[in-house]
Amino acid sequence: VLTDGACGLSDMGITDYAICGMGGELICKIIESSPHLKERGVRLILQPMSAQEDLRRFLWDNGFSIEREIFVYEAGKSYTVMLVSYSGKTTEYSYLDLYLGKERLPSREFSLYCKKILLSAVKRRLGIINRGEDTGDIDRLIDFCQTQTTNL
Repeated sequence: VLTDGACGLSDMGITDYAICGMGGELICKIIESSPHLKERGVRLILQPMSAQEDLRRFLWDNGFSIEREIFVYEAGKSYTVMLVSYSGKTTEYSYLDLYLGKERLPSREFSLYCKKILLSAVKRRLGIINRGEDTGDIDRLIDFCQTQTTNL
Protein backbone atom coordinates (compact mmCIF):
# COMPACT_ATOMS: atom_id res chain seq x y z
CA VAL A 1 0.00 0.00 0.00
CA LEU A 2 1.44 3.35 -1.03
CA THR A 3 0.16 5.97 1.38
CA ASP A 4 1.08 9.20 3.09
CA GLY A 5 1.43 8.34 6.78
CA ALA A 6 -1.57 6.27 7.84
CA CYS A 7 -4.01 7.80 5.32
CA GLY A 8 -5.77 5.17 3.27
CA LEU A 9 -5.36 2.45 5.88
CA SER A 10 -8.65 2.95 7.74
CA ASP A 11 -10.49 0.08 6.01
CA MET A 12 -7.72 -2.49 6.42
CA GLY A 13 -8.52 -3.59 9.99
CA ILE A 14 -5.10 -2.63 11.31
CA THR A 15 -5.04 -2.27 15.09
CA ASP A 16 -1.37 -1.56 15.80
CA TYR A 17 0.69 1.11 14.09
CA ALA A 18 4.41 1.81 14.57
CA ILE A 19 5.40 5.37 13.75
CA CYS A 20 9.11 5.58 14.42
CA GLY A 21 12.33 7.29 13.47
CA MET A 22 11.01 10.76 12.64
CA GLY A 23 10.48 13.99 14.51
CA GLY A 24 7.67 14.48 17.00
CA GLU A 25 6.11 17.21 14.85
CA LEU A 26 5.77 14.87 11.87
CA ILE A 27 4.32 12.12 14.06
CA CYS A 28 1.71 14.65 15.28
CA LYS A 29 0.80 15.49 11.66
CA ILE A 30 0.46 11.81 10.75
CA ILE A 31 -1.87 11.18 13.69
CA GLU A 32 -3.84 14.35 13.08
CA SER A 33 -4.42 13.51 9.40
CA SER A 34 -5.61 9.96 10.18
CA PRO A 35 -8.89 10.09 12.14
CA HIS A 36 -9.10 6.28 12.28
CA LEU A 37 -6.17 6.31 14.73
CA LYS A 38 -8.69 7.62 17.29
CA GLU A 39 -10.74 4.43 17.17
CA ARG A 40 -11.04 2.20 20.22
CA GLY A 41 -8.67 -0.74 20.09
CA VAL A 42 -6.06 1.02 17.95
CA ARG A 43 -2.61 1.13 19.53
CA LEU A 44 0.25 3.35 18.45
CA ILE A 45 3.90 2.61 19.06
CA LEU A 46 5.71 5.92 18.74
CA GLN A 47 9.44 6.59 18.76
CA PRO A 48 10.17 10.26 18.09
CA MET A 49 13.73 11.26 17.23
CA SER A 50 13.17 14.88 18.31
CA ALA A 51 10.50 17.18 19.75
CA GLN A 52 9.29 14.56 22.23
CA GLU A 53 7.78 17.33 24.34
CA ASP A 54 5.68 18.53 21.38
CA LEU A 55 4.44 15.00 20.75
CA ARG A 56 3.51 14.44 24.41
CA ARG A 57 1.66 17.79 24.50
CA PHE A 58 -0.24 16.92 21.31
CA LEU A 59 -1.19 13.48 22.60
CA TRP A 60 -2.39 14.66 26.01
CA ASP A 61 -4.25 17.69 24.59
CA ASN A 62 -6.03 15.55 21.98
CA GLY A 63 -7.35 12.71 24.12
CA PHE A 64 -4.58 10.15 23.76
CA SER A 65 -3.18 8.22 26.71
CA ILE A 66 0.47 7.27 26.95
CA GLU A 67 -0.06 3.82 28.43
CA ARG A 68 3.62 3.03 28.73
CA GLU A 69 6.84 4.86 27.99
CA ILE A 70 10.31 3.36 28.08
CA PHE A 71 13.69 4.89 27.56
CA VAL A 72 16.29 3.23 25.38
CA TYR A 73 19.99 3.89 24.85
CA GLU A 74 21.37 2.54 21.59
CA ALA A 75 24.44 3.40 19.50
CA GLY A 76 25.32 6.29 21.80
CA LYS A 77 21.87 7.93 21.59
CA SER A 78 18.92 8.16 23.96
CA TYR A 79 15.39 7.51 22.75
CA THR A 80 11.90 7.18 24.11
CA VAL A 81 9.34 4.64 22.93
CA MET A 82 5.66 5.13 23.76
CA LEU A 83 2.64 2.85 23.68
CA VAL A 84 -0.34 5.11 23.03
CA SER A 85 -4.10 4.70 22.58
CA TYR A 86 -7.01 7.07 22.22
CA SER A 87 -9.09 7.53 25.36
CA GLY A 88 -10.98 10.70 24.44
CA LYS A 89 -9.87 12.32 27.69
CA THR A 90 -7.33 15.07 27.87
CA THR A 91 -4.54 14.65 30.40
CA GLU A 92 -3.13 17.31 32.70
CA TYR A 93 0.63 17.63 32.62
CA SER A 94 3.48 19.65 34.02
CA TYR A 95 6.50 21.14 32.30
CA LEU A 96 8.59 18.20 33.56
CA ASP A 97 6.01 15.76 32.17
CA LEU A 98 6.40 17.29 28.70
CA TYR A 99 10.16 16.72 28.66
CA LEU A 100 10.45 13.53 30.72
CA GLY A 101 7.08 11.82 30.48
CA LYS A 102 5.01 10.77 33.47
CA GLU A 103 6.73 7.38 33.98
CA ARG A 104 10.11 8.23 35.42
CA LEU A 105 11.31 4.86 36.64
CA PRO A 106 14.95 4.96 37.65
CA SER A 107 17.22 3.15 35.22
CA ARG A 108 20.49 3.70 33.42
CA GLU A 109 18.53 4.42 30.22
CA PHE A 110 16.36 7.03 31.94
CA SER A 111 19.45 8.68 33.43
CA LEU A 112 21.06 8.88 29.99
CA TYR A 113 17.84 10.34 28.58
CA CYS A 114 17.90 12.94 31.38
CA LYS A 115 21.47 13.80 30.41
CA LYS A 116 20.33 14.49 26.84
CA ILE A 117 17.45 16.66 28.10
CA LEU A 118 19.76 18.45 30.55
CA LEU A 119 22.21 19.48 27.82
CA SER A 120 19.50 21.07 25.69
CA ALA A 121 17.73 22.61 28.72
CA VAL A 122 20.87 24.46 29.79
CA LYS A 123 21.08 26.04 26.30
CA ARG A 124 17.36 26.89 26.27
CA ARG A 125 17.71 28.51 29.70
CA LEU A 126 20.18 31.05 28.27
CA GLY A 127 17.63 32.05 25.63
CA ILE A 128 14.94 32.41 28.29
CA ILE A 129 17.22 34.65 30.36
CA ASN A 130 18.08 36.76 27.29
CA ARG A 131 14.37 37.29 26.63
CA GLY A 132 13.85 38.34 30.25
CA GLU A 133 11.36 35.53 30.92
CA ASP A 134 10.84 33.52 34.08
CA THR A 135 13.20 30.52 34.38
CA GLY A 136 11.26 28.65 37.08
CA ASP A 137 10.06 25.74 34.91
CA ILE A 138 13.36 25.19 33.16
CA ASP A 139 15.26 25.51 36.44
CA ARG A 140 13.12 22.71 37.92
CA LEU A 141 13.76 20.58 34.82
CA ILE A 142 17.51 21.19 35.05
CA ASP A 143 17.56 20.42 38.78
CA PHE A 144 15.62 17.19 38.30
CA CYS A 145 17.82 16.05 35.42
CA GLN A 146 20.97 16.83 37.41
CA THR A 147 19.78 14.60 40.24
CA GLN A 148 19.15 11.78 37.77
CA THR A 149 22.56 12.03 36.11
CA THR A 150 24.86 12.33 39.13
CA ASN A 151 25.59 8.58 39.19
CA LEU A 152 26.52 8.24 35.50
